[in-house]
Amino acid sequence: MFSQSKTTERTEEEFASLAGDLEAVWNNPASDARLKKQIVGALIEEVVVDTDAARGEITAVAHWKGGVHTELSMARKRRGHSRAHTSKEIVEAVSFLTRICSDDMITGTLTRNGLLTGMGNRWTRERVVSLRSPHGISCYSEDRRHTEGWLTLTEAAAQLGVSGITLRLAIERGEIDAEHPLRDAPWVLNRRGLEIVAAAQIIVSTPVLCHDRALPPGANVDPQWPLKRARHGGNQTLSAQAY
Repeated sequence: MFSQSKTTERTEEEFASLAGDLEAVWNNPASDARLKKQIVGALIEEVVVDTDAARGEITAVAHWKGGVHTELSMARKRRGHSRAHTSKEIVEAVSFLTRICSDDMITGTLTRNGLLTGMGNRWTRERVVSLRSPHGISCYSEDRRHTEGWLTLTEAAAQLGVSGITLRLAIERGEIDAEHPLRDAPWVLNRRGLEIVAAAQIIVSTPVLCHDRALPPGANVDPQWPLKRARHGGNQTLSAQAY
């Protein structure tokens, strides 16, 4: 004769307390994959996954047994992308630096800033070349630099006839456009950016020459002369008609 097992009645409070125990059970080293699958099957009705190509996201909606829905979103892994890829910030920095720096100089700049490759290696010239090629970044060219007008801070200051500190302060005030891709890296300026009124205003605040005679700042000079001087590389002296 078979004995009938007795069903134990559970209170609502006991069922509610199970939620507090779930994390402990799930993370317990003794809980194997089979037990976790049973827990998921007991709690979740279904999971609906969808992709949003425009936003580059994957969205998963979990339908729980009790009727509650939970939505989770995560970035979609791009084709050919992995955690070993070099960061976007480093790629952008290299793109700016190639305008005025050779691959060897870029290697030294990345090293000084304590940056590593996506694989955690130190930068070498060969690794800089390998980074440029798939991202379509051209190598440094003296001809391209001259044609497009790329300058360092020192070169730009020399063209304007001001000190590097004066130009640096003007950049920080937003009066001159310049790029500083890394903390310990050269500033990148363009010659066309110097041919603006802001650049001329810097010049007019510094002493100028009139046939080897120094004129004090604020002297009665042609208001267009500072801009003309900037356009001629900062080397133009005042004529008798300029004041």
